[in-house]
Amino acid sequence: MISTGQRRSASRRLEIRRVEVTGDEAKVEFVIRFRRNQQDMIQAELASFRRDNGLWLYVSGDFNPQITQRNVNKVGRNDPCPCGSGKKAKKCCGTTTELA
Repeated sequence: MISTGQRRSASRRLEIRRVEVTGDEAKVEFVIRFRRNQQDMIQAELASFRRDNGLWLYVSGDFNPQITQRNVNKVGRNDPCPCGSGKKAKKCCGTTTELA
């Protein structure tokens, strides 16, 4: 079966982001980077596979699926530090945390 990670060749890169296997069915989320007509291209896919006589066969795929956005609360330089010190973030933990 396919494992997560990256595989390279001279002209492309395959990144397998997630693999879910349930019995004889699997879903694989991957991104492939390649060149076409001297342009760098990226394609993401969520593909479905099924096992038939020990072989994994491609069933279908959703191209460039929408990935749910993560919500990240950013701390501004002049906001109070989230550590609770009462200092401004830029004078406290702001030197090691991501600031807006």
